[in-house]
Amino acid sequence: MYFEKDDRGIVETFINARIIERAGHVWEDEEGCLSIPGLLQPVKRHWIITIEYYNQHFEQQKRTFSGMTARMIQHEYDHTEGVLYLDYLKPLTRKIMESKLKKVMKGQIHPKYPMKFM
Repeated sequence: MYFEKDDRGIVETFINARIIERAGHVWEDEEGCLSIPGLLQPVKRHWIITIEYYNQHFEQQKRTFSGMTARMIQHEYDHTEGVLYLDYLKPLTRKIMESKLKKVMKGQIHPKYPMKFM
């Protein structure tokens, strides 16, 4: 099961977030990204994270998340660190995906949501 029994997801603002602990087992699941449509690959992430941040009221928070919620936060946190899920892939896997990535870069894809290609 990807969500803990009492996990209802989150609606939260994370300002100056910092993951301060990763715990639990590491699990692998397919990830994708809206910035790279149509490409899914398995990525390993920790089941539990603890994160410090300021909320939308600029109040300091420290919370622990698990399961799919923790995975999503780690994915988005990586973006703030300049990391894409592709950076976790093995070089051979990235090489195999190269032609698909080039199509994305050239705008030769048609996602179901608006994208701007530069």
